Amino acid sequence: MMKRLFLFVVVVAVLSSCGNNKETAQKLIDEELSHTLSDYKSYHPISFGSLDSLFSSYKTDSGYVDLARKAEYYHNLFVTETGNAILAPTSKEQEAVQEKVKQYEDSAALLKTQADIYAKSFRGQYVGWKMSHTFKTPSQGTVTYQFFFDIRLTKVVGSEKE
Repeated sequence: MMKRLFLFVVVVAVLSSCGNNKETAQKLIDEELSHTLSDYKSYHPISFGSLDSLFSSYKTDSGYVDLARKAEYYHNLFVTETGNAILAPTSKEQEAVQEKVKQYEDSAALLKTQADIYAKSFRGQYVGWKMSHTFKTPSQGTVTYQFFFDIRLTKVVGSEKE
């Protein structure tokens, strides 16, 4: 009996905190919009999405970004040197440039493969919360934004239009 009562109390606490968190997020969004919308007085909220956990992305991870940047660099060199090989005046110069082209192509392919493997094996870390919000203003019409919150759900740390 005591175990059931304890379980019931835990479930009620979890469910009530979820509602409070959603309300907190909605208030934070409203405060953010009151500071950022020039026509806030004409702002009309339409709907709020669910409050979801937010995880880091491989696209912003420094390891992935570095590999992708290097792959792009060698790809650009490959493209440039391919043009130089075509324009080389002698066959000897053309062969020398083609050797560079092959090295740049191999480097770009290797780094792209490494970046793809990095992306597939990436495990995001919990970094906060997110919630979408659809609203209407005279200047923007009806729009939906995704809002991002810190881990403690105390402030909006970013937003983007969907």
